[in-house]
Amino acid sequence: MSSADPDHGRRAGLRRWAGPVVLILPAMLLFMMLAGGLPLLVVGFMVLCPAAAPSMALTANPVVGSVPPRKAWAASGLATTCNDPGISLGIAIIGSIGAVVYRAQAGTALPGGLPPEVAAAGRDSLSGAVPAAQGLPGELATAVLGPAPVAFADGLHVAAVVAAAGAAVVALRHLRQIPPTG
Repeated sequence: MSSADPDHGRRAGLRRWAGPVVLILPAMLLFMMLAGGLPLLVVGFMVLCPAAAPSMALTANPVVGSVPPRKAWAASGLATTCNDPGISLGIAIIGSIGAVVYRAQAGTALPGGLPPEVAAAGRDSLSGAVPAAQGLPGELATAVLGPAPVAFADGLHVAAVVAAAGAAVVALRHLRQIPPTG
């Protein structure tokens, strides 16, 4: 799919082709968040991942095409290398936002009188709350586990909204800077 996209981008013009491709990403994030459910999430990622591939191919071509042919290998390497830290940084930032929301909500919802290590594990993450609650009596275990999934889902929702809004703002800002082609 992505190997054909540069040809389509060249014929239709990068701005006309990249705009819908880049804007579909935040739209898909918001749709998956609002509609909910595991089957929709799986189908959403099946659509989202191929939608991201053309953006990488479309952005590499202008970079490689902007240098003399003898330096195209360096420009290609630079374009590819810049994608990886950008993706990693985005995951780290968005994941941190989700973790902050989880910790804020789970921390305030935990009952008092818990052993300190159980309270810390319940505040830290959903994967920490589950094993920490296993050694507790029934009602106390439910009080530890009850807010964890809700806080986790709320963290995902906030992270998705931030990611979608950020992607839309960046896309709209940078689409204006792409020179008309084709």
